[in-house]
Amino acid sequence: MKIKKYLDDAAAILSFSITQNPRLHLLAFSTRMNVYFEMSSLKSCPIDTKTYLLEKALKDGEDSIKAKCSKGDVCKVAEICQRLAKFPKVYVYGPEAVLNNEYLVVALDYLNQCIREKGQAYFTAFTMGTIYFDMGEFRTATEWHKRAFLLSDYTLAKVNVRVLCLSILRLCDELKEYAELIHALTFIANKVQDLHFLSNLLPKSPWRDYFGTLWEFLIFLKSFPLTTKQVQIAEYLKNILCEKDPKTARKVKIGQYNSFNITDVVYALGTANLLLPAIEPESEQTHVMYDYFVIMSQVNSGSNQCLLQHQLSTQMIDDDMTFKSYSGAIDFDSCSSLLKTTNDGINKSRKTILVLSNDFLTREWCPLKRLITETLQRRPDFLLIILLEHCEVLSEIYFEHLWYFDFTDDRKILIEIQHLKLALLAN
Repeated sequence: MKIKKYLDDAAAILSFSITQNPRLHLLAFSTRMNVYFEMSSLKSCPIDTKTYLLEKALKDGEDSIKAKCSKGDVCKVAEICQRLAKFPKVYVYGPEAVLNNEYLVVALDYLNQCIREKGQAYFTAFTMGTIYFDMGEFRTATEWHKRAFLLSDYTLAKVNVRVLCLSILRLCDELKEYAELIHALTFIANKVQDLHFLSNLLPKSPWRDYFGTLWEFLIFLKSFPLTTKQVQIAEYLKNILCEKDPKTARKVKIGQYNSFNITDVVYALGTANLLLPAIEPESEQTHVMYDYFVIMSQVNSGSNQCLLQHQLSTQMIDDDMTFKSYSGAIDFDSCSSLLKTTNDGINKSRKTILVLSNDFLTREWCPLKRLITETLQRRPDFLLIILLEHCEVLSEIYFEHLWYFDFTDDRKILIEIQHLKLALLAN
């Protein structure tokens, strides 16, 4: 009861201050919004009073944003809109709890305005993800939570990791496609340098709801070419599920996972010299169907698709641009298949994105060197280069007129993706 009294007193003082001179007390609107929000969260507060307080909090938040669009106020207003949209199931995740979608649309309008004016930050990206999740737009929600993770302090990103994985699991349920989940978990594990986050992979309440999906995911991994790190992730998650769901564990009986050694595939460089590139000059490109094609190392292919290609194909804000990726995939199984699929992707796409990494320079560059350099001679503007790691930019592809994008600093990747989109628009 003391907490309620203190909040009532605070609301009364702030209200008096605002009535004296609203223009001189703009900060009071923001503060009173937070007071009303906390009052609505009290268990002792009647249901009807909760919605009344949330509506008052929303009004104060909107008044505060009109005066000064601060990221903190916008994120709080979005949270208030979420509660009003889902009331009384304010703590339930997902569109099943939403009763009034209009509040979520209001939240998105304010968030879009804030991002246009202030740029992206962790809390705005995280809040965008939660709003889209409640709207049932799980792809967009997933991409915003990926952005939030990149903008976060990885050691403090536990909440965002949970909602990111929850979004991907909803996509798994819809698409029955599990590759993105293992690539996302690998990306997270490499950044946090620990696997303990898997113990809290989901918020507490949805764990049981996703037992079935997680078991299907683990079964899928038995036939998936796992790296050594991914084997560790699979085994760790399997142990967690066995502990949380022993009944199903006894039925499924998943054995030990084994890693796939990419170095087992050795490219015959003599074959690369015998296969002539079938390069179409820019003026004769009649079969261009895609905006871009990505050339990368097999080692990096999963994580790059998980982040780069989904970010380029998803409309993140109202006026965002989206681009269509080459629908096929590079076949890394042999030198001839590598050359054939890469040649096809280049000819059918306006631009080609080359992701430079030490792995690529060690393995794929030698067989692809001739194809890329000869294409540059016929189509000088076809290539966009991403520096995934600190590595040497080879003289054969170092030209002043080419676009280069630095992905070596995680916090700058989102800015580089926007620059990449502008480059993809250029003729």
